[in-house]
Amino acid sequence: MKKSNKVFLIMLVVITFVLHGCESSKSNTIKELTARSNDKYIVHVFNKSYSESLAQEVTLMWNSNKSMLTKIEGFQFYDDFQKRNKKIINELGIKEFPTFLVFDDKKVILQTQKLDDILNLVNQ
Repeated sequence: MKKSNKVFLIMLVVITFVLHGCESSKSNTIKELTARSNDKYIVHVFNKSYSESLAQEVTLMWNSNKSMLTKIEGFQFYDDFQKRNKKIINELGIKEFPTFLVFDDKKVILQTQKLDDILNLVNQ
């Protein structure tokens, strides 16, 4: 086998493992973020830094709407300061902040920058 063919095969194997590893990591992250119940959603809120006003707005909306209370099991907040949070943000390709990701028990069902979109989802 020619040296150039060996190099090509080695590079192909390395690229395959890297791509598989990236996809596997993203799949694992999504599994970690999904709702625990098959009839409820969980909302993950990603922001550049902690925002008390955003947390208050989310809490007020969640507590003042019966559909929210019955259909959403919780809200989880993330900033991009912690290493784990940065990893999640990068794996999910989040570029705008704040971003709200709504998960059912299997996958992301809504990605938005508007809190009202979540309200519309649960009121359907």
